[in-house]
Amino acid sequence: AGADGEDLPQSVMFPTVTKARELFNAGAVLADRAPLRRVIDLPVDLDAFQAEDRKRIDRFLKRHPQHAERFLQDEFWERRAIAARYAPLAAIAALVADRDEAVRRVVASRLAPEDAAALMRDSDREVRITVAQRLAPEQLLKMAGDADYMVRVVVARRLSHGKLSRLADDPEREV
Repeated sequence: AGADGEDLPQSVMFPTVTKARELFNAGAVLADRAPLRRVIDLPVDLDAFQAEDRKRIDRFLKRHPQHAERFLQDEFWERRAIAARYAPLAAIAALVADRDEAVRRVVASRLAPEDAAALMRDSDREVRITVAQRLAPEQLLKMAGDADYMVRVVVARRLSHGKLSRLADDPEREV
């Protein structure tokens, strides 16, 4: 693991033989694990960790996004959402259709604005608000008729003055 795993909880660091030389140097019996290299083994169930250790693992995934990918298909939404924050963009594209809105919201916040547009008609208002906050200005009018007034408020705040007339007759005063 080297410097990569310095901040990780010791419970995920395992002494491991990584080179035959380590066995040859040990002689007939491997009595001391101290000279062995540590290998990181993150379990799929991150709920087993205390809050502080989860934060340390979260920081690790941020620095090493390639390790986050294995959690993208996890059964628990929170692990998928954490992984989606750090996994490579190409790996999270499939999560646009995730069953949980928290995961889709993370995806909407990370995808390029033109790709996040695929979530303009998402069933969850928070996802649509995230999309409205990130869309290119020329795409905003596509969301001006959203059923949720908060989505329309975000659109109105981001529209140029010349295009605000489209929302002038909105039934919600805040818009």
